[in-house]
Amino acid sequence: MLTPLAVAFDQAFLGPIAMTTNLFFLEYFKSWNYEQSKNNLTSKFWEGLSRSWSYWPFVSFVNLALIPFHYQAPFLYVCGFVWGIYLSYLQNCFTPECRSGKGSQIIDMKVHERGDT
Repeated sequence: MLTPLAVAFDQAFLGPIAMTTNLFFLEYFKSWNYEQSKNNLTSKFWEGLSRSWSYWPFVSFVNLALIPFHYQAPFLYVCGFVWGIYLSYLQNCFTPECRSGKGSQIIDMKVHERGDT
């Protein structure tokens, strides 16, 4: 019974802190601009947090219910790696079109506009 409470606490309190820290400081260390970092945080926070809430509880359930104890740490490392890829995508995808899955079409149009084929 303690496990669902721990997952709920993690997602309700620690998840938003981790998302805030990640989005704000990755942008800040890239641009050294407080306002730009704050805008990055406000524009991407809810999207990232909602994806976190749909990903990590499922990972936690699978890890605790189905994965043998001696494989739990490697399983979480792989899931963390996948989550890191998503965070990198979220951080570096600048337009809503890109994040909605239409980014490849926009890139294709820009390549054709420049004449690169």
